[in-house]
Amino acid sequence: MLIRPVCDPGTDCAEWHASGVLSWHALAGQVHTPILAPASLGEHMDSDLRDELPPDDFFRYLKELSIAHKADLVYFYCFMWGGDTEIAYASFFGRREEVSFVLTSGVLSQVARNDTNNALRAVQLDVLSDALAYLEAPLASPFCILHTRGFPWESFRLRVPAL
Repeated sequence: MLIRPVCDPGTDCAEWHASGVLSWHALAGQVHTPILAPASLGEHMDSDLRDELPPDDFFRYLKELSIAHKADLVYFYCFMWGGDTEIAYASFFGRREEVSFVLTSGVLSQVARNDTNNALRAVQLDVLSDALAYLEAPLASPFCILHTRGFPWESFRLRVPAL
C-alpha cells in the first residue's frame, strides 16, 4: 500500500504538502488506453469539480500500472475543510474498474458510482472503507482508524530485501 500526495505541483496542494508530492502530469498513460474517468459520472461532475481532478492521462497511467503488475489499485482523494468533506472520490483498477464520487458525506455517504458497463447508480457507503476492503485491508468500521495507533500498519508493510 502506498500513501503519497499526488497533485499538480503548481497548485496549493503541492504547497500544503511542502515536499514529496508526485506530479500527476509526470505519470501519463498511453492515449489509446480506455479509462473510466470521473467525468463519466455525468451531471454529478460539473466543470468546477472536474478542475479539481487529475487529468485523464493520470488515470490511464494507473490502469496500465494495475495491468502491468496484475494488481488491484485504488486512487482515493479526499479534501476536507473545517472537518467537513468537500470532495471525496475513488477510482478502482484491477478486478473491478469503477469510479465513485461522494455526493453527500456522512458515516455512510450518498455516492454516485459508475462502472465499465456505464451502470451509473447511487449507493450508500463509505468510499475509503470500500477502497481499503478492495485492497484487502478492511476497516472494522467507517471510522477512519488509519491515523490512530490502533491500525495494524505493520501487517501491511512492504517487505523489501536489504541490498
